[in-house]
Amino acid sequence: MQPHEDRVVIEQKELAEKLIKLRQFISSSSIFKKLPADEQARLKTQEFHMSMYWRVLGDRIENFPKGEECPH
Repeated sequence: MQPHEDRVVIEQKELAEKLIKLRQFISSSSIFKKLPADEQARLKTQEFHMSMYWRVLGDRIENFPKGEECPH
């Protein structure tokens, strides 16, 4: 895997960790439930866009060239 491809894999992993935490906050935090409705909506919108971003990174990873190494 080339260096830029490694960075995409790392980025997706880090994003997944953040997305899990956000989803946990939305689904089970008493703090979330006390937030104003507009702020709850913004956090849900953020979760949606983070999820789409995670999927795009996954699509990119799936389409990385197989078996090609960076020429030296």
